[in-house]
Amino acid sequence: MPGPLIRTLLALAARPASLGRKIVSLAFGSVLFIVVLPLLFFALGRGLHLERLSDSWPTALYRVPGWLFLAAGVWLLVAVVLTQWRSGGGTPAPCAPTVKLITSGPYALCRNPIQLGAMLYYLGLLTLVQSPALGLLVFIAGAVLGTLYHRGVEEKELAIRFGPAYLEYKKSTPYIFPRLFRRR
Repeated sequence: MPGPLIRTLLALAARPASLGRKIVSLAFGSVLFIVVLPLLFFALGRGLHLERLSDSWPTALYRVPGWLFLAAGVWLLVAVVLTQWRSGGGTPAPCAPTVKLITSGPYALCRNPIQLGAMLYYLGLLTLVQSPALGLLVFIAGAVLGTLYHRGVEEKELAIRFGPAYLEYKKSTPYIFPRLFRRR
């Protein structure tokens, strides 16, 4: 018997999402995860005085990787949203989820490309704007908290919703970090 959160997610997935709900869900999620959370992270970094740590580092040592991480995170997030919209008929938001299991595009690389994209986005943005220490702290926290949610809630919900197809996909696709080399 699934828990209350999983039952709620299943109930949301059972209702067809209108175009309006999809658009509002994307707008709300974008503002929350691309604007509001980074502002909270900046406040956290200032409260912990992490911005001072970057003063002792050579600028190029963290600026170049920061831009690369930021660009990779934005690219991955946009690719995921487009893939979910086009191939899955939904959005990343629980109130307008995909209606089909997606195993192509970014989902061929790993099962949680949104989490990976967000972690890279925050790592790059926070490294550039505040400090590499804050970027790494949020990257690690995102990995831990995201994993707790995905493993404890989302994977169970997807297994119920998509059955054996999801279980097979789960067996053959890495959790969050893509394999650099495929097994033969």
